[in-house]
Amino acid sequence: MVKGRMGWCVSSDDYCVIGNVLYSASEAVIRWYDSEKRRWRDLLGLVGLPKIITGDDVRGTIRLGDYGGKMVVSWGTTLWPYYMKIWCAEIALERRPDTSEIWGKVDWFDELLKVDIYSQVEKVLSITL
Repeated sequence: MVKGRMGWCVSSDDYCVIGNVLYSASEAVIRWYDSEKRRWRDLLGLVGLPKIITGDDVRGTIRLGDYGGKMVVSWGTTLWPYYMKIWCAEIALERRPDTSEIWGKVDWFDELLKVDIYSQVEKVLSITL
């Protein structure tokens, strides 16, 4: 049983499991849960990923998903007064055995589409066949 502060970082939509590791996005930071040390740790690296801002500039929340062992991150940025840009990034993950840190390398990110301001990203699903 996991005790302590594990739950504070996980809501119903902003987490995913990749390679038996739980990841979460909270306050514009992507974190992973270190089950051995029983604490959340920041995902390191992410060079080139635009700062994902929380608050009034983001519609909905950040969404995470598993894409063949890589992480997919999607979020929306508000363009007042009528539109929102939906963004997506693909991140390769690497666990460093010498330090037990997990590093992310941004393989790709781009704007996917522009939508009505009342739209929001609901879910990111991973399907394995």
